[in-house]
Amino acid sequence: MHEAAAAFRPGLSVVDNAARHTGRAVVARIDLKDFFPSVTLPRVRRLFREMGYSGGVATLFALLATEA
Repeated sequence: MHEAAAAFRPGLSVVDNAARHTGRAVVARIDLKDFFPSVTLPRVRRLFREMGYSGGVATLFALLATEA
């Protein structure tokens, strides 16, 4: 896990995460609600194809990686 990640780490809280950003000129907050359903099978399949996988393998990986 990357050292900057704070979510779901034992012993860390939202307060620990916020403390890292104290005094910063800009803090961006991103809401990922409904993010994963927006990642579609065709999009993921295309990504795997661009990575060099065959059509069949890209489809299989995309089916495993996306919401039914």
